Amino acid sequence: MVSGLLDRLNEKGIELHVANNLPTICCDRDRVCQVFENLIVNAIKFIGDKKTPKIEIGYKERAKRAEFHQFYVKDTGIGIAPEYHRKIFERFQRLKEIEDEEGTGLGLAIVERIVNNHGGRVWVESKKGKGATFYFTLPKAS
Repeated sequence: MVSGLLDRLNEKGIELHVANNLPTICCDRDRVCQVFENLIVNAIKFIGDKKTPKIEIGYKERAKRAEFHQFYVKDTGIGIAPEYHRKIFERFQRLKEIEDEEGTGLGLAIVERIVNNHGGRVWVESKKGKGATFYFTLPKAS
């Protein structure tokens, strides 16, 4: 992980948990690393002022579409209202809660493009005030 991310996690006192069941995948390593980095940076930005902030990186086996890996980045942050779940993946879209934060509003659009280019998809599950979980799928090698 980029040392700058570790510094930001430590600065905000965020616990980072990485699952030990992450699979080996066939992908463009740099681009998929960028997906994880962008999702972690967003989680840090939106962590809010929780007493024990956490970010979890994990993996779920998919029963319905077993030909795909399903990864997630989950946080205990401020959450995202359902009406913004799709909009946040559009270019230059930012939530007003962090207007003073650095960024261009491209991070999630880049995530979606990378995941789509790999044949997967990305989505968020969240409620305002309840944290967010960003899921994305990548095809399993055949």
